[in-house]
Amino acid sequence: MNLLFVGVNPSDSLERMLNKHQFGLKKVKQIPKIRESIPFQLVVVQPKTLSDLLKLKNLRDIYPSAWIALLVDPKWLKDTKSHNALLSSEHHNEVWLLPTWESTFWLSIQHITKHQKTVQAATELQTENSGLRNHFDELTENSQKLVDQLQRDISLATHIQRSILPKLAPSIANIDLAVKYLPAAGTGGDYYDIFELGDNRHLGILLADAQTHRMAANLLGALIHVKPEEIRSRFPDSKSFLSHLNDMFFKLPQDTRTPLPLFFGIFDRSTLSFEFTSAGPIHPILWRMGSVVPLVSALNPCLAEMPKAHFKENFIALKPGDLMIIHSNGLDSAVRKSGKPTVDQIINILKHQPTNPDPLNVKNELLALVDQWVGAHPLADDLTLIHLSIDDRAMYIAKN
Repeated sequence: MNLLFVGVNPSDSLERMLNKHQFGLKKVKQIPKIRESIPFQLVVVQPKTLSDLLKLKNLRDIYPSAWIALLVDPKWLKDTKSHNALLSSEHHNEVWLLPTWESTFWLSIQHITKHQKTVQAATELQTENSGLRNHFDELTENSQKLVDQLQRDISLATHIQRSILPKLAPSIANIDLAVKYLPAAGTGGDYYDIFELGDNRHLGILLADAQTHRMAANLLGALIHVKPEEIRSRFPDSKSFLSHLNDMFFKLPQDTRTPLPLFFGIFDRSTLSFEFTSAGPIHPILWRMGSVVPLVSALNPCLAEMPKAHFKENFIALKPGDLMIIHSNGLDSAVRKSGKPTVDQIINILKHQPTNPDPLNVKNELLALVDQWVGAHPLADDLTLIHLSIDDRAMYIAKN
């Protein structure tokens, strides 16, 4: 795949990874006026002003088959004039938000590649005889589903962006939610989301560790059909939601699905209770008053591993001062290279804490240690850490 960056300088790590995977890469300062001989499949543009959006028509005329991605400052979405200009151009272009676009770059590349292959297949089928018409209609329907999924990517990326920022859950008094996500080059990818369940009381926390990009795409396709605010009314607990996803996966062709470790928990603000189901080897770690407790959940199969699987949920009553850490398998891979198990490394952090350590300090020290591990050893798998910490004054204030 050939990539053209217009007014964009990708990070050194991303550029090295592109070269490693033999992507064609070219960087220019301004939108070109004439077509080059290189067939670019993806053009990444960072418009500096609203007038730059008007020049995109010329870029589209030069490269009609290329996928164009716009890098915009989140501030543009808050300005009415900028927002309207983006909406008018979004029909033909994808919008990526600064500064998080690189964290979702590889998943976007997979979507773009699949979309372009689907469009190419549809074009070829249109030239065949009428005897293939039924097959062509089926592919067209699948193509439309993929287009709908791609249109949802911006919304999904927004959920991911908000899960990183402190303003994700501003209505929770004295409760801190944070996410650390480090992508790795490979065949799989993590997916996570933290969202309201529609009753101003419950939060859903989801983490998946896909081993293939195809399975990650299958998960996104399944989640698109479930609105977060409807989960609580449609599914009474976490295990029923996982059963629903598992049933959807088994409706897919067998060669498109692989076992998917997935964790889903429901946090009740009013009681500080946490009910969760872990499909596969994703087990939370609880830190409480200087002690580390791995929350080994019920032995459930991964999603897409067993049809009509019966999942068992787990319950824990959190207390003020608790810190819960939910992590993907990438953390184990990173820590293993340091010579000690994951839990032992976290215990080592706590040895240097005061008598009544602050959960936020513990979280920050863990994140710093993860940065050291990753800096010394390239990641073999995506790494995701979700932190839920509760201070001594935690309480729930209902909105009227």
